[in-house]
Amino acid sequence: MNYNTLVTKPLSFRNKKPISEDVIIDALESCYRKCAFSTFPYIMEKSTSAQAIKKYKCGNCIALSMYIREYLKKHHNIKSALIPATIPNKYKSPGYLDISHVALAVPFTSGDIFIVDPSFYFLNPIKLNIHTPSNFNIFSKNIYQPEYNKELSQYNSIDIVSGKSYNLPRPLVLNKHQTLPGNTPVAHCSYKKDPSDTWKYFMCEVVNPDEAISSFYISIKNQPFITDTVLDQNGIPTLSDRIKVDNNIMTYNNELESIPSKNISNMNKKELDQLEKKLKKYFKGKIKQYAKKYY
Repeated sequence: MNYNTLVTKPLSFRNKKPISEDVIIDALESCYRKCAFSTFPYIMEKSTSAQAIKKYKCGNCIALSMYIREYLKKHHNIKSALIPATIPNKYKSPGYLDISHVALAVPFTSGDIFIVDPSFYFLNPIKLNIHTPSNFNIFSKNIYQPEYNKELSQYNSIDIVSGKSYNLPRPLVLNKHQTLPGNTPVAHCSYKKDPSDTWKYFMCEVVNPDEAISSFYISIKNQPFITDTVLDQNGIPTLSDRIKVDNNIMTYNNELESIPSKNISNMNKKELDQLEKKLKKYFKGKIKQYAKKYY
C-alpha cells in the first residue's frame, strides 16, 4: 500500500456575515436529496472527487463535502473548507490511516465554526468557538435502520453525537504520513449510544484530500458500492437504493420496498432499463456496462 503525506493549511479566511443553522440544514437536505455516497466513479471511471460530484452527483466523503461547499457559496456567498477527520472504530478497515475522512468547516469572524458531515448523515451542524472550549450535542441519522414511526419525536433511528472542543497543545503526530499543527482547534466526538468509540474533526484545511485519503481508501474498498437516500415526510434522510459488489457479484436493493437483493446479472432487459432510468444521474446509463464485469 502506498500512502501520501497529508498536506494542511490554516483556516485563514473568515465569513463576516452571520449565518443561521437553518442555512446549513438546508444544504445538508439538498445533499441527501440530490447526491449519493458512491465509489463507482473512482473505481470504474478513475474520477477525482471533484469530477465525481460534478458529473455523477455522487462520490465519497470528499465529494459530498464539496457539494455542500459549492451550495453554500452559490446560494449564500458563504466560504467553507474541507477539513481532515478520524473515524469511529466501527467504520475502520485494515490499512486505514488515522485520518481517513473529510468533512466541511464554515468559519466566522466571531470565532464560531460550523462543522458539517454529510457522510455521517448529520441532521444539523456542530457549532464550536475557537476561543472558548465547549461541549456540544447534535443529531445524526442511521440511514440503515428502518424507521416506522411517523412522529419525529418518536424516531428510533436518530442518534445523538456528543462532544467537546479544545485546541491541540502541541503538534499531533498520528503516523509518519499525518501530522496536525499545534494549536489546531479540535472537535472530539462520540455517539451517545457508544461513548467509547470516538473520532475527531481538525479545524485546518486539507489541501490534497484525494491524494492523501481517497488513494488508500479506494485501494482498500476496491469493490464499488452506492447508497442513495431520500427525505421522508419529516425531511429526514433514509436509505433508498443500494448497489454493491461483494465477491464479484453486483446486487441491487431498494430498502424502501424491503425487497431481497437482486443479482443484477440475472435481471431481464426491462428490469435493467428501469434501473438505468431510475439511477441515471449517478451512472449515466452505465449500469449494464458495469454489470458485465461481474457476470
